[in-house]
Amino acid sequence: MGLSVLEIWNNALSLVGTRSSIASLEEASREAELCAQWYANVRRVVLAAAHWSEGRSAARLGLLAE
Repeated sequence: MGLSVLEIWNNALSLVGTRSSIASLEEASREAELCAQWYANVRRVVLAAAHWSEGRSAARLGLLAE
């Protein structure tokens, strides 16, 4: 199971040594502002560095049965 965006942001804040955490993605704090500013760019760079083709694009999955 993957981490939520909020969990990723709080893990990143912990790794850089802040003592605060974010309670909501829309929180009005400097930490939340910086995470929101950098998250999309860092995510794109990490996925581009991956060695699997699934990480480079997104597609809708077809329905197998109803």
